Amino acid sequence: MGWTVINFRGNEFTADDAQMEVWLHFLVKQIDLLSNPEPWLREAREDWYKETIKGPSSGVAPDLDYFITTQGRRDQLLELCTEALRKIESFGEYLSQDVLNAMKIGGEGSYFVDSLPTERFLRSGRFFIKLLDGSLKPDESDSRI
Repeated sequence: MGWTVINFRGNEFTADDAQMEVWLHFLVKQIDLLSNPEPWLREAREDWYKETIKGPSSGVAPDLDYFITTQGRRDQLLELCTEALRKIESFGEYLSQDVLNAMKIGGEGSYFVDSLPTERFLRSGRFFIKLLDGSLKPDESDSRI
């Protein structure tokens, strides 16, 4: 299992690759629910989807500085993040092994051997939101649990 540093505008946090892949999966699914996403959001969706399925590599790189260039984009992404958190919460205390494996994240041959606490993924999502909204504190640099 690898670790990823997620950064935006000079701030960053560390996350478990699988946690970020699952988080980005839920974020991609929220974008998929939009009837006509703006071109930048379609591009981000494609990039983030590829990040979830590329397999073992040098980590997950959502390239937030590239995609989030205006306050409007940041606000729109924050709304989608809030919805992604709600979706994860709707699964209850655990994301089942079946749900996790249906995401097909982590590359060919990757799979989850157990159900996992939703809190693992919620924590990464909350850190992602704090990074975007500028409220991530210097002592909050590690979302791994």
